Amino acid sequence: MKTVMKKVAAIVLVSATVLSLAACSKKAKKLTAAEFKTKMESEGYSVSEAVEEDGASAVLATNEAGTVSIGHMTFADKDTAQKYFDSLKSIYDLAKGQEGMKISTSSTKLTVESDENYGVMILAEDTMISASAQPATDENIDACKSALKALGY
Repeated sequence: MKTVMKKVAAIVLVSATVLSLAACSKKAKKLTAAEFKTKMESEGYSVSEAVEEDGASAVLATNEAGTVSIGHMTFADKDTAQKYFDSLKSIYDLAKGQEGMKISTSSTKLTVESDENYGVMILAEDTMISASAQPATDENIDACKSALKALGY
Protein backbone atom coordinates (compact mmCIF):
# COMPACT_ATOMS: atom_id res chain seq x y z
CA MET A 1 0.00 0.00 0.00
CA LYS A 2 2.82 2.37 0.89
CA THR A 3 4.55 1.65 -2.45
CA VAL A 4 1.33 2.34 -4.36
CA MET A 5 0.92 5.71 -2.60
CA LYS A 6 4.51 6.65 -3.43
CA LYS A 7 3.92 5.83 -7.09
CA VAL A 8 0.68 7.83 -7.15
CA ALA A 9 2.42 10.78 -5.47
CA ALA A 10 5.27 10.59 -8.00
CA ILE A 11 2.83 10.55 -10.92
CA VAL A 12 0.96 13.55 -9.50
CA LEU A 13 4.21 15.50 -9.03
CA VAL A 14 5.46 14.68 -12.52
CA SER A 15 2.09 15.66 -14.02
CA ALA A 16 2.09 18.95 -12.12
CA THR A 17 5.63 19.71 -13.28
CA VAL A 18 4.79 18.98 -16.91
CA LEU A 19 1.68 21.16 -16.77
CA SER A 20 3.53 24.03 -15.11
CA LEU A 21 6.32 23.87 -17.70
CA ALA A 22 3.75 23.88 -20.49
CA ALA A 23 2.09 26.95 -18.98
CA CYS A 24 5.43 28.76 -18.63
CA SER A 25 6.43 28.09 -22.19
CA LYS A 26 3.19 29.39 -23.66
CA LYS A 27 4.00 32.00 -26.28
CA ALA A 28 1.98 35.18 -26.64
CA LYS A 29 -0.31 35.27 -29.65
CA LYS A 30 0.65 37.72 -32.36
CA LEU A 31 -1.82 40.54 -32.97
CA THR A 32 -1.96 42.49 -36.23
CA ALA A 33 -1.94 46.30 -36.20
CA ALA A 34 -5.51 46.31 -37.53
CA GLU A 35 -6.69 43.97 -34.74
CA PHE A 36 -4.85 46.11 -32.19
CA LYS A 37 -6.47 49.30 -33.49
CA THR A 38 -9.98 47.80 -33.50
CA LYS A 39 -9.67 46.39 -29.98
CA MET A 40 -8.19 49.56 -28.49
CA GLU A 41 -10.82 51.79 -30.08
CA SER A 42 -13.53 49.50 -28.71
CA GLU A 43 -11.96 50.00 -25.25
CA GLY A 44 -12.26 53.79 -25.65
CA TYR A 45 -8.63 54.56 -26.52
CA SER A 46 -7.54 57.11 -29.13
CA VAL A 47 -5.37 55.35 -31.70
CA SER A 48 -2.69 57.03 -33.78
CA GLU A 49 -1.98 55.93 -37.32
CA ALA A 50 0.88 53.57 -38.00
CA VAL A 51 4.37 54.94 -38.39
CA GLU A 52 6.66 52.96 -40.71
CA GLU A 53 10.44 53.03 -40.80
CA ASP A 54 13.09 50.46 -41.79
CA GLY A 55 10.56 47.62 -42.09
CA ALA A 56 9.04 48.36 -38.70
CA SER A 57 5.70 49.96 -37.87
CA ALA A 58 4.13 51.27 -34.69
CA VAL A 59 0.63 52.15 -33.52
CA LEU A 60 -0.05 53.97 -30.26
CA ALA A 61 -3.28 54.01 -28.25
CA THR A 62 -3.81 56.40 -25.33
CA ASN A 63 -6.61 56.86 -22.87
CA GLU A 64 -8.53 60.14 -22.72
CA ALA A 65 -6.47 61.48 -19.80
CA GLY A 66 -3.18 60.58 -21.50
CA THR A 67 -2.03 58.62 -18.45
CA VAL A 68 -2.14 55.16 -20.06
CA SER A 69 -0.46 54.26 -23.35
CA ILE A 70 -0.62 50.96 -25.17
CA GLY A 71 1.73 50.40 -28.09
CA HIS A 72 1.93 47.87 -30.92
CA MET A 73 5.24 47.52 -32.76
CA THR A 74 5.81 45.20 -35.69
CA PHE A 75 9.42 44.54 -36.65
CA ALA A 76 10.86 43.40 -39.97
CA ASP A 77 11.27 39.85 -38.61
CA LYS A 78 11.27 37.75 -35.43
CA ASP A 79 15.03 38.06 -34.92
CA THR A 80 14.90 41.86 -34.93
CA ALA A 81 11.99 41.84 -32.48
CA GLN A 82 13.84 39.39 -30.22
CA LYS A 83 17.02 41.51 -30.26
CA TYR A 84 15.03 44.63 -29.36
CA PHE A 85 13.26 42.80 -26.52
CA ASP A 86 16.53 41.30 -25.25
CA SER A 87 18.19 44.73 -25.21
CA LEU A 88 15.35 46.14 -23.11
CA LYS A 89 15.49 43.12 -20.84
CA SER A 90 19.24 43.54 -20.26
CA ILE A 91 18.75 47.21 -19.35
CA TYR A 92 16.08 46.33 -16.81
CA ASP A 93 18.11 43.41 -15.48
CA LEU A 94 20.74 45.97 -14.47
CA ALA A 95 18.12 47.91 -12.53
CA LYS A 96 16.88 44.90 -10.57
CA GLY A 97 17.30 45.37 -6.87
CA GLN A 98 17.28 49.16 -6.97
CA GLU A 99 15.21 50.65 -4.21
CA GLY A 100 11.65 51.39 -5.29
CA MET A 101 11.91 49.28 -8.47
CA LYS A 102 9.99 46.06 -8.90
CA ILE A 103 11.09 44.21 -12.06
CA SER A 104 10.12 40.82 -13.36
CA THR A 105 11.25 39.26 -16.63
CA SER A 106 10.59 36.11 -18.61
CA SER A 107 11.44 35.03 -22.14
CA THR A 108 8.45 36.96 -23.56
CA LYS A 109 7.35 39.43 -20.89
CA LEU A 110 8.95 42.28 -18.97
CA THR A 111 7.18 44.14 -16.15
CA VAL A 112 8.57 47.21 -14.39
CA GLU A 113 6.93 49.05 -11.53
CA SER A 114 8.04 52.01 -9.44
CA ASP A 115 6.26 54.74 -7.52
CA GLU A 116 5.99 56.86 -10.66
CA ASN A 117 5.85 54.39 -13.56
CA TYR A 118 4.36 51.06 -14.52
CA GLY A 119 5.25 49.29 -17.74
CA VAL A 120 4.82 45.96 -19.49
CA MET A 121 6.48 44.69 -22.68
CA ILE A 122 5.25 41.50 -24.34
CA LEU A 123 7.03 39.81 -27.23
CA ALA A 124 4.87 37.86 -29.70
CA GLU A 125 6.80 36.61 -32.74
CA ASP A 126 7.77 39.75 -34.73
CA THR A 127 5.48 41.99 -32.66
CA MET A 128 5.88 43.73 -29.33
CA ILE A 129 3.05 45.09 -27.21
CA SER A 130 3.87 47.74 -24.62
CA ALA A 131 1.69 49.19 -21.89
CA SER A 132 2.60 52.06 -19.61
CA ALA A 133 0.94 54.04 -16.85
CA GLN A 134 2.20 57.41 -15.67
CA PRO A 135 1.66 58.07 -12.85
CA ALA A 136 1.54 54.52 -11.52
CA THR A 137 -1.73 54.87 -9.63
CA ASP A 138 -3.86 51.82 -8.94
CA GLU A 139 -6.44 53.16 -11.39
CA ASN A 140 -3.89 53.57 -14.20
CA ILE A 141 -2.25 50.19 -13.54
CA ASP A 142 -5.66 48.53 -13.60
CA ALA A 143 -6.39 50.30 -16.90
CA CYS A 144 -3.13 48.91 -18.36
CA LYS A 145 -3.96 45.40 -17.21
CA SER A 146 -7.51 45.70 -18.53
CA ALA A 147 -6.26 46.87 -21.95
CA LEU A 148 -3.77 43.98 -22.13
CA LYS A 149 -6.55 41.57 -21.21
CA ALA A 150 -8.77 43.01 -23.95
CA LEU A 151 -5.90 42.37 -26.38
CA GLY A 152 -5.63 38.77 -25.18
CA TYR A 153 -2.47 39.12 -23.08
